[in-house]
Amino acid sequence: MLLAGHQVVQGGMTVGDLVLVNAYVIQVCLPLNSLGFVFRQSRDAVVSAERMFRLLEEQPEINAPL
Repeated sequence: MLLAGHQVVQGGMTVGDLVLVNAYVIQVCLPLNSLGFVFRQSRDAVVSAERMFRLLEEQPEINAPL
């Protein structure tokens, strides 16, 4: 965006071109942000499942009579 703004000031691009570059940046960044969110959530779910399975494998310290 800074380079595009500089080009507008230098006369190499129009303001419409700057708006177009901004729209392209948004169209690229938003899906990447969503993909990052899904990746973090998936990783957290796997870590939580691993912890749960480790807890299920442990023997209780106290055996209560039935």
